[in-house]
Amino acid sequence: MGTCSVTPATALALGSGTWWIGEKNSSDTGSMSSGKSFTLVETVSMPSTLSGRTSGRIGTTYSFTTRGSMSNLGHSIQYLLNWGDGANSGWLPVGTTSASHSWTSAGTYLVKAQARCATHTSIVSPWSSPLTVSVNNFQFQGATVDFNGDWKTDVAIYRASTGYWWILPSGSSPHYSIGWGGDASDKAVIMNPASYM
Repeated sequence: MGTCSVTPATALALGSGTWWIGEKNSSDTGSMSSGKSFTLVETVSMPSTLSGRTSGRIGTTYSFTTRGSMSNLGHSIQYLLNWGDGANSGWLPVGTTSASHSWTSAGTYLVKAQARCATHTSIVSPWSSPLTVSVNNFQFQGATVDFNGDWKTDVAIYRASTGYWWILPSGSSPHYSIGWGGDASDKAVIMNPASYM
């Protein structure tokens, strides 16, 4: 199989076509060949697995990045990110590889990317391998209060999902949780430090 060049340069459409090649000898003479059939096919390679957070909480926006796709014809590439909750980023502008998203419900989501040729937009890649993102409904509120009476600031975080404050005293005492609900069920529980979060 040989190679040939086209003068002047000619843009070829995707699909089937036919070449007629003029064969010339050293005297610059020769005949036109019979038609030579060809098919021009474009492919776009699969994007890389997204990079970004693998855990988070509802209502918080996180950024994710993909890359790595190429057109075998050297055309520009666009990416689309699927968030696993029925929503997607839409096709991003050429050169943009990142998009952000927040989830409204707790759960496990498979986030993946697809690429397409920016010139021939019907030419798309396979989906990337998914990135698993776990989203919870923890809501944290912080406070700086002296809980143990040593006139030093203690750290407290309120976890709305359980109704408990988690308290880290300023001294050497272990941290503990306490639920403040205004009734007899309120209790303080001494916790092992390893189970703080």
